[in-house]
Amino acid sequence: MGNLAKRLLVSFCVFTFLSCGGNADSQNVPIPQGIVADNAAEQEAGNSESVQLPIVIPELSNLTLIPSVEPELLRNVMPNSWHMLERLTSAEELAFISENIDALLEIERPLLNTEWQEYFSIYRQRVGVDAFYRIINTTINNPDFLSPAISFGQFLIHQGILLVNSAYNFAHATQHGYLGHFESVDIIPNRGAVRYVMVTRVSILPVDDENPYDQFRNSPRRNEQLFGRSGSRFYLIDDLLAGNHSDYITITASDALVIAESPLRYSLQNAFDGNPSTVFITNVEDAFPMINLTHTPFEQITRIAILNGYARDIITYRNHPRLEMIRLETAVMNEEGTVWIGSTEYEISLEDDYLSFQIFDVLSPFRVSVLSTHNGAEDNNVFIGGLNLYFDDLGWLFGDIYEQ
Repeated sequence: MGNLAKRLLVSFCVFTFLSCGGNADSQNVPIPQGIVADNAAEQEAGNSESVQLPIVIPELSNLTLIPSVEPELLRNVMPNSWHMLERLTSAEELAFISENIDALLEIERPLLNTEWQEYFSIYRQRVGVDAFYRIINTTINNPDFLSPAISFGQFLIHQGILLVNSAYNFAHATQHGYLGHFESVDIIPNRGAVRYVMVTRVSILPVDDENPYDQFRNSPRRNEQLFGRSGSRFYLIDDLLAGNHSDYITITASDALVIAESPLRYSLQNAFDGNPSTVFITNVEDAFPMINLTHTPFEQITRIAILNGYARDIITYRNHPRLEMIRLETAVMNEEGTVWIGSTEYEISLEDDYLSFQIFDVLSPFRVSVLSTHNGAEDNNVFIGGLNLYFDDLGWLFGDIYEQ
């Protein structure tokens, strides 16, 4: 089987953006009595240091549990979330399987009646009092997540419900060659609880399907660096728990800077994670970048907040290009909320040497365009540390902002 076919089988869903839905009917069930461990010692509570072997789950005919690797080994493929993940003990893994077997069966469903045997591991991410679980599935039982050839599917489970899925390093054919996709799942907290789940995709054209260890060797460079299309979808956690995948915010942007060993390192999700030590870096050709906002049935956006530049510290901030002037394009819907009836645009100057969010009143912006930058940006690598949107009915979406 070719590398493309293997990558296409990594995720269990048709690879449209978020093709899997949640299972609102999942219920907790007792621990299955028939779980077979190749090493009986693996069932001892708290024994996470012993040698672990794959575990066959009788309810799952095509999925086998394998030991999770240390989260630090996921740093290249999950750059925003690896440090928040926990490995489970053997007892915790078995308890999770028993309590979430319906969600696991939903993950397995596209593999049924096939000859494919695939593998999965489990991680936990705590947000306040809530626990979210990430299922990582691969086609091999000893995945190397530091390898540029690694590909895998990722599934997010909470309260027994499969919320969203993503796939890392898969490709499909276009008239211009194979288009490679790299996706992440990020949980957006607000006041110690979860407000949103974000799925981001970076796409690169072309990738070399026959050389998975050097798949970007024929990909074009811009400013002597790789680039890729970047876009994110944001789902309210309450919608996902209710099985609603039709209401979301879509944000797309100009091409992102890509580094081969970690394609998601500087992509669009960094503008919305609330972390000033991460940054969205653009890599555009002839014009300064833009960010496009599309949302469904939420109330209109009334304010926008921008964290300028690489705001980790003042030295880092001054050493990299940051925004000087932006243009906001806004539009207003009619009273029925169905038709855009007018638009305006205006320019805004941002303060420099300001490492906090700058807030502007605005009515329903749908595009933010960069007009000029500080510190050169001759290669059009513009650094944007954060972006937040205020809806009258929801407040600040991507983490609260405490105004001075």
